[in-house]
Amino acid sequence: FRSARAFADALDTSNMSECSRVARTMLAGPKSQRGKWSMIGDGWRWYLEHVAPQLLQRRVYFMLTHVFSLKDDVAGVLRWVAGKEPLHFRLSSVHKGYYPKKYDTNLSATGRGWLRNLLQPEYDFLELLERLAQAPFDSAALRSENRT
Repeated sequence: FRSARAFADALDTSNMSECSRVARTMLAGPKSQRGKWSMIGDGWRWYLEHVAPQLLQRRVYFMLTHVFSLKDDVAGVLRWVAGKEPLHFRLSSVHKGYYPKKYDTNLSATGRGWLRNLLQPEYDFLELLERLAQAPFDSAALRSENRT
């Protein structure tokens, strides 16, 4: 696909072209049919669904980090683990260079809709994770819960 927009537009379920079939398969098709792009469709659910029962039973404690609040979230994880304010830390970016299509990320409204529709199970699973994750600054509550 020449762009993210072309990929998203190709997800149209009424389009039976080979390109559209490949786009839908890459994102949501069986892993065995995705070829060398098999990791594209591996989202939150693919990696974490097998531990969902433990998450739902609160047998596994975790925190989520978000790109838009990464430094605060990492500080929250450090407070959670250590039980105290972290020393000064700095996050480094690994995406400093140029790569082709770096800024070619505009999607059409229709393509965004097709993409959102195919990714809805991922959004639903992420919503579940958000509900089950530890609050960013709740280390005291976690330690007292573990003592009982």
